[in-house]
Amino acid sequence: MLKGVEVIEINPPYTSVIGMLKYAPQLSIDKHIAGAYVIGRRALGFKEDMPENYEKLLKDRTYLEFALKRYEEREKELTELVEKETNEYKRNALESELRSVENARKLLTNFIQSLQSEPSGCEGANGRNPAWQVLKVALLFPILGKVLPRDLSPLKPVLVEGVWDRMRDFLEQPQSPFDAEDEQEKLRRNKLVIYNMPEGIFPKVQTLLGLMLEKDHEKRFKTAKELINYMPAQRLL
Repeated sequence: MLKGVEVIEINPPYTSVIGMLKYAPQLSIDKHIAGAYVIGRRALGFKEDMPENYEKLLKDRTYLEFALKRYEEREKELTELVEKETNEYKRNALESELRSVENARKLLTNFIQSLQSEPSGCEGANGRNPAWQVLKVALLFPILGKVLPRDLSPLKPVLVEGVWDRMRDFLEQPQSPFDAEDEQEKLRRNKLVIYNMPEGIFPKVQTLLGLMLEKDHEKRFKTAKELINYMPAQRLL
């Protein structure tokens, strides 16, 4: 007790990672608040089971190899940038990112090699579960393009619907909504606002893109303020 308030000490491992991957996308909350939420749950004696779709993702060798390829490409890109950079401070930042990417690549490589033993989805009594760390590496940069993104809402379709395969396909073969066989046809489709909505996009984002590409200008957002008000109202921010 501290001044009449009960103080409960807990082991903190992976609380930030679990909050970031499990509760921030689900509840549309900041990753720091989500981490505190996990600490509170652990203090109350709750254990954090890994969501079913996340467990399936960790058994999907095709997806994990896609994620590994993304790190290998980034590692090669950063290595070239480091060699060319002459500014000491920029070079240090690039080298720091390169070390993070190298560590992530090694972690994924080791995990893929050990796939014959299934990953455990439940954390132990001390809260330790390295599968959460592998999941973080497999999801954040490969799908969101950042090691520590601010917006984690794009993970909700993966968490709820298990659509990592569609997101992977979209990232491997990105297409313009106005894609066509030749440039003349592409220009015609662009002028007439004839487009195909790319697959693997969260439904609310599809609706937003549809409004932004609407042929009838009266139905589009008329001002930036309208767009800014729309996005938080639809929980897109």
